[in-house]
Amino acid sequence: MSDAINSPNHYNSGDIETIDYIQDKLTVEQFEGYLVGNIMKYVSRYRHKNGMEDLKKARWHLDRLIGNKPEGKAVRKPCAYCGVTFITSDGAKVCAECKDKEGSP
Repeated sequence: MSDAINSPNHYNSGDIETIDYIQDKLTVEQFEGYLVGNIMKYVSRYRHKNGMEDLKKARWHLDRLIGNKPEGKAVRKPCAYCGVTFITSDGAKVCAECKDKEGSP
C-alpha cells in the first residue's frame, strides 16, 4: 500500500529516495530553503487542493527540517569514499554520488 505522505511510490523508484538525493546535492542552507518552500507550498494550498493531506505533507517537511524524520535524527558526516560532508539519517557511510560509483565501500 502506498503512503502518500511519508513515502510516495513515485519518489522511491531507485536505491535512494528522491528527498535524500536532493539533500545530498544541496548545501545545508539550500536544503533548509527547499524544505521551507515546500512547507509554504503545502500550507498555502491545502484549502484549495488536497486538504488534510497537504497539511500532513507540510508537517512531514517541517519534521524533516527540525531533524525528526521517522527513521531518526539526521547527522552530518564525511563520506568514507570521497571525504565530502553529507547528511544522513540511516547510517550511510558514503554520499549518494559515491554510492553510484563502482568500487565504493
